[in-house]
Amino acid sequence: MAPVSNLVGVIGGVGPLATAYFLDMVVRLTQAERDQDHVDLIVFNHASIPDRTAFVVGDSEENPGPVMAQDARRLEAFGAELLVLPCNTAHTFTEEIAR
Repeated sequence: MAPVSNLVGVIGGVGPLATAYFLDMVVRLTQAERDQDHVDLIVFNHASIPDRTAFVVGDSEENPGPVMAQDARRLEAFGAELLVLPCNTAHTFTEEIAR
């Protein structure tokens, strides 16, 4: 089987509804005449990532950044060429994930 080109990796589950909403919007907004015209996505719906808000406001010492960075590496290993993070609070950790 040939590798998928332009595979999008989704660091999901932060929160699960934001991930579901993002996926719904991708499908609805993609101009596709058939199933094969849609975007190829690999979704890691990792809901057990430590609480982003609790860490940011100092209520938790569990840093979710390294966990999301590991998820990014997993998605890249699977072939993702672009990563998305459908969670506003999680974007606090973008630099940590990118490193």
